[in-house]
Amino acid sequence: MLLIQYGFLSTAVCRNLIAGFRQISETYEKADDYVRRYEHRTSICGIAIKRAGIQDVSKRISDIRQRAADALCQFYDFTQPIHIDFTLATEMRLGDCHPLHADSESRNDDGVWTPNHTSYHYGAALLYLNDSGVDYEGGVLRFPSREREIVPQAGMLVGFMCDRIYQHEVTTIRQGRRYAISVWVTRDREHAEYWD
Repeated sequence: MLLIQYGFLSTAVCRNLIAGFRQISETYEKADDYVRRYEHRTSICGIAIKRAGIQDVSKRISDIRQRAADALCQFYDFTQPIHIDFTLATEMRLGDCHPLHADSESRNDDGVWTPNHTSYHYGAALLYLNDSGVDYEGGVLRFPSREREIVPQAGMLVGFMCDRIYQHEVTTIRQGRRYAISVWVTRDREHAEYWD
């Protein structure tokens, strides 16, 4: 089962978050531990959002990340305490994609699955800030083993578990820029993301 909720964020909030993302990205002249610039893509983790001092953006994302985590917990009926372990805002550009993967496990060349470097990830909530097919081409979220394809829409929330059952990929961006916020949750208190 996938959590899919349309209109989780309003269009106005999505536009404001994209503007805030761009402002934070431009604040940092070079890549550091909190803002990573790849060949095309820029990723900003939660601590950079806090550090940037743009209070409106920080407050909005703080509220949104908690709402997203709560929606995930309710949908999957988690019985153990859950903590947000990582918040990430991303801008994907022309040529960017995410190959097929699971968030908490990796498969070796012999086909054996083992815990990966983020094995503490338990569930993921993705929040889309703009529309595939309008603001950009490509960037579709696919779950091949489940024969599911999700075309992102501004304000949409998609949630899923992080194990091999939910292997997923993002198709190549062919035009424009795709903005999203990802929130991962964990059962391991030691991996809780510092926010306050």
